[in-house]
Amino acid sequence: MTSSPCHSQVLNLLVLNDDTPEFAESFQVTLVSAESGDGKPGSTPTSGSSINPDNSATRVTVMASDHPYGLLQFQPSLPAEGIIPPATEPAHVTVNEDDGEVRLLVARAQGLLGRVMVGYRTSPFTAASPEDYEDSDGMLDFLPGERFKYISVIVIDNPVPELDKVFRVELYNPDGGGKTDTID
Repeated sequence: MTSSPCHSQVLNLLVLNDDTPEFAESFQVTLVSAESGDGKPGSTPTSGSSINPDNSATRVTVMASDHPYGLLQFQPSLPAEGIIPPATEPAHVTVNEDDGEVRLLVARAQGLLGRVMVGYRTSPFTAASPEDYEDSDGMLDFLPGERFKYISVIVIDNPVPELDKVFRVELYNPDGGGKTDTID
């Protein structure tokens, strides 16, 4: 009894990264003809080359990419029109105590599909509430296509000379498919 060795080929497909927010996309690859070692197309009595009709197609899915529902992030300034790219570093905002309020810009980077909500809350670092700022928390509700929202935090002005102080504002628990920025 003789057996012929199995021969297989690999089909490499290149998926192009286009930086466009997209849902998962699928396509099908179907084997339609075989060529035997003797150079004759299709199955021949001597070649053993054939395609199994029950296993001749496969579906390839390119997963959703570039945050189709949005990547929620703090933005240091109002960006230009068009797709907002993901932040490459954390946003830092400086405010004077006598300004009385700081307005923080939250941007929906990349995708704008669907309604997305995200919670926000302040937390102390070197600044303390209520001496230096008023605690703030709530929800931001982005409607389909909406790019920006603002969070306002009251800064307490007092006559005591002080060094710079810091508090943080965190975005958390996004809902509706959006993601929060994970830059550390």
